[in-house]
Formats: sequence, C-alpha cells, structure tokens
Amino acid sequence: MLHYLKKIILIIKKFLSNDIKIKYGIPKDIQIIVYNSDSVKQLEYVLEKKKYIIIDVRLHQLKEVYFSFKLIATIFSNLFKFNLSINYFYSILKVIDPKIVITACDNHKIFFDLAKLLDKKIKFIAVQNASRLDIPRNEYLFRKKLIQKNFNQEFYIPHFFCFGQYEIDNCDLYNININKFYKVGSINTSNFFYYLKKHQIKIIKDKFDICLISEPALGENKRYLADNIEERFALTVNYTVNFARKFNYKLVFASKRLKHLKSTKYLFDSEMNFYKKYLNKDDFDYLIKNTNTKENFFSSYFAIFQSKVVVATQSTLLRDKIGIGEKILSCNLTEMQLYNFPLNGICTINNCNYEQFEQRLNEIMTISTKEYFNRIDKDKKYVMEFQSQYATIETIQKEINTTLKN
Repeated sequence: MLHYLKKIILIIKKFLSNDIKIKYGIPKDIQIIVYNSDSVKQLEYVLEKKKYIIIDVRLHQLKEVYFSFKLIATIFSNLFKFNLSINYFYSILKVIDPKIVITACDNHKIFFDLAKLLDKKIKFIAVQNASRLDIPRNEYLFRKKLIQKNFNQEFYIPHFFCFGQYEIDNCDLYNININKFYKVGSINTSNFFYYLKKHQIKIIKDKFDICLISEPALGENKRYLADNIEERFALTVNYTVNFARKFNYKLVFASKRLKHLKSTKYLFDSEMNFYKKYLNKDDFDYLIKNTNTKENFFSSYFAIFQSKVVVATQSTLLRDKIGIGEKILSCNLTEMQLYNFPLNGICTINNCNYEQFEQRLNEIMTISTKEYFNRIDKDKKYVMEFQSQYATIETIQKEINTTLKN
C-alpha cells in the first residue's frame, strides 16, 4: 500500500511540474500499439509507414496520460481486480481495442500480465532484442535462495519472434510460457543493414582486427554474493588488450553507454570507472585510446561488422556477429556456467589462463572462415537465424500485415 501511495505522490508531482501532460480523449482508429518507448528504436523500420501510438509503463518515461469518461468508467469497473498500473493500461487497451500490441521489451512483467488478460482479443507480439540471460539467472538466483520468487513463472508471450532454436530449447528447459515461436534472427542486425541502405553508407570490412565488446559487470559480485565475478569479466578485457598489443593487432573497444547525452553520461562514467578499477593504468589507457565511443544505437554494430573477430564474454553482439557467418571468441572466465556461450568448439573458451587464450585467439585469427565454422558443434543458425540482411524486418512486417487484414 505504501508503495502505491508513493507512486501516486510521484505522479502528482510530475503533473505539477508539467513532466506529464493530460491528453483528453482516446486515439481513434489505432490498430497498433507499441508497448514502451524503449521498443521504438528496434521497431522503427518494422513499423515504417504504419500508424501507431506508444504506451509507456515506466514512470520515469511517462510523458502523457489519456483522459476520457469511457476510460475512467472502465478503470473504476476494474478498481478491485488489478493494481493501479495494470488497471490503467488494461483499460486503455480495452477502450482503444487495437489489433496488435507489439514490443521489443520481451521480458517485461506488465506486458506479460496484459497479454494474459487480453490475448484472446488482441495479438501480443514480443520481438527479442537481447540474449535472455535473465532466464537461467532467475532460476539460479531462486535455487540459491538469493531471491524469493522465480520471475520465470511470470513469463507469458503469445507470439515470440526470437533469435533461433536455442531460445526454444532454453524456454522449454526453464518452462517459459510461450504460445508460438517464430525463428527470425536479430532485429538489431536487420535494422543496422537497413540503416546502411537507407543512408547509403558502406562499411569497411576488416577495418579492425579485433573488436572487444564492453561488458561492465557492475554489481555482479553483490547480485551473486560472490567475490570475483566482476574481476573475471575485466580479466577477459585484460587478456584481449595484452594479445592485441603483443601481436600488434588493431583493436577497437565498443563501449556500451552513450557519452554525449546528459541522461546517460553517468552510466558511461560508471562503465569507464569499472575498467579503471580492475585494469592497470597501461591497459586502461590503451583501452581508452582505442575506444569506439557510442554515439548512437548503431555504433557497436559498426564496430563488430568492421572487425575480423569479436571478443566478449556473453554479449548479444557475439550472436549478431556469428549469425551472419563471421568469427567470434566467447571467453567466460567467471566459473558461472550461465555465462557460457550456447555453442561449443573453437568459438568459445572458458576458465583459461592467458597462454590458452592467446593460443585460441591466434588460431581464430589465422584459419579460414570455412575451417572456423567446421570446428563448431552446431550450425550457427542454432543461436541466430540469418536468411538475408532485411529478412527479420520483412518477416515481422508480413505477420503484422496479415493480422491487420483479418
């Protein structure tokens, strides 16, 4: 009760400060609703030339609320059925009555709750935007009694456009409630190639030898009540930096956070401070010197697709890269199996010393792409389907168009 009271007070303050505006009336003839503005970047090209509105469920993102007598009446009729957040968004969907609710926030509880209530009338579509590491993590934390509830039990997605067969196997393993899977690959990779085409940009193949993905493991020691998970993530960075310097390879470090926005500057600073804490001065200075500062959504994609090999522990970008038939090395030094890459073979190495890491990465750098993929235990499409550069966008668009016609 106290939690909801604090939320109401915060909403009132945002109204008074004009951070939230009231929109009188309910939008008409809206067939598509995008769940959460975080999804818009992923779905921008999928929904190109489509009419849609966005509903934001996170309070800090909420910019407007709808007001109509029909909406208020619907909210009051469900006053004792749902909590405040669910009631408001449920009532909006009931009043607008769209054909589709779509999101790229494929692990949001409120989306699951709304889908459970309304999926018989509305098509709920979730598009996978990242590796769902949180699924095995939820199970692990619950089993170790580090959390009181297993969030995996909350999952419910009627239509899930996912990376590949691994997602299906993983969801089966952890009893994740998904009605229908569509193996479509990476929406972010598809968006990147569409962006290049739209803006007539050509990438430079093999501009860099190695792309090292930033994975600041902030708070991981506390999360798992462990001593050295953060240090072991940083050790992969240390290994890669030492390797690049020893063999004079051109390295690019793909940072994770935007530096130039006021709202994200503190996240960028936290990211850099993570590496400053765990690397010696020479390694840190080398990293900064070779950083590809994230300027926009596609910065990391320019880095990985212009590099011969991508190195990281468990970043989704590893799957984006290997999915199009290019080399990666997943290096998990944490002794946490949930960070292991889903494929075995030359593409992954775990719990190794520097000499073993050097030998493996040297092999990857020197052998042909054909030999590289011959030395992996499964087809690359197991972790990431890839039919063509724009196929993911086109497949989702086709499903949307079919639904709108019915």
